[in-house]
Amino acid sequence: MKEPIDLINKKKKQKNDKAKVKSISLLKEEKDMIVKNIEEHEKYIKSICENLLVKILSKNFSLIPRDAIYVIKFSVLLLKLRTPYFNFVGLIGYLLKEILPCILCCTEKESHNFGIFFLELFKILKHWQNKTNWEKECDKTPGFDINIVKVSKKTISLKDLDSIIKTLNKRILNVVKICLTSQRSWR
Repeated sequence: MKEPIDLINKKKKQKNDKAKVKSISLLKEEKDMIVKNIEEHEKYIKSICENLLVKILSKNFSLIPRDAIYVIKFSVLLLKLRTPYFNFVGLIGYLLKEILPCILCCTEKESHNFGIFFLELFKILKHWQNKTNWEKECDKTPGFDINIVKVSKKTISLKDLDSIIKTLNKRILNVVKICLTSQRSWR
């Protein structure tokens, strides 16, 4: 009698093991599909935010001063809404890399709009330099994520923001210095 019970238990165990293996493989396939869908969704949202940012920043400076203010107000709104993949640190990086060199070859009207834009930008950055405002409005938000490319849920600190502001100030001053010392600009 003992052998058939052992045999039945062995068959049950084999059947359970097969079911377990099949379940695990199905879950792995499903997990891979879920991860793939999440990654595609992340790429889609990220590309929308990047394209929106590039279009707004690149095109609107040549229009009217109100557009320069709109760019900052819209960016702050995206931050307040905690929009995923809208990274304010990335915005400042984009400004340093792409927009500042454009100042060297812009018209008087465009330079006026740049001035208004940077005035509004520095107003909001100064507001955030207050520790209370930083903790209330910026700390732990996606807009201040350390990783610009992918959301890491680790945000920059207030000290990091101060460093970013200093870098932005230095770069703007260097561009202004180049403009003022250029022979071509005074002719």
